[in-house]
Amino acid sequence: MKKLILILILSLSVSAQENVKQDSIDIRSLVAEQINAVKIKENQTAVESNKAEVIPQTSIEVKSESKDYTNYVIFFVIEIGLAASLILLWMKRKEINNKYAVKYLKLNVAKIRKEKIGTKLNDELSRLRTTLIAQPINVNDHGRDITYKAKKYSISKGEVHLAAKLKMLAERSK
Repeated sequence: MKKLILILILSLSVSAQENVKQDSIDIRSLVAEQINAVKIKENQTAVESNKAEVIPQTSIEVKSESKDYTNYVIFFVIEIGLAASLILLWMKRKEINNKYAVKYLKLNVAKIRKEKIGTKLNDELSRLRTTLIAQPINVNDHGRDITYKAKKYSISKGEVHLAAKLKMLAERSK
């Protein structure tokens, strides 16, 4: 299969090269003919003029075109406008965030003064805490059982330790 594809590609490239050779134009010969035609015209005009003046050769004039910079100027102005608007949006967002942070801080200070510090209730965590109280936790094994349960339920050791103490206190009060 690979050989067949390779043969097809080679045959197509050879036929394409033959087509290019047939269609190609010899530009050098055309340019040489035009140069000879111009030289013949110059010689004819020099002979006809009967003047002893030397006809200066006309040099190719390089046209220095002034580029139109309006597109660049418009693009530059648009870019500056976009940058300025991004900076203004960033400053406005920062101001809004600062206002929110100050408002949140004042709210927390007011809660501390009223001694009403609260936390958000997490239903999964509260269910886990109630199940921890029902489970037996061994406290006398240098914290191995507490560490194991904390890793198992992916909560802090303090929570497990607190559940164990609550269970011990509940058993003592009975």
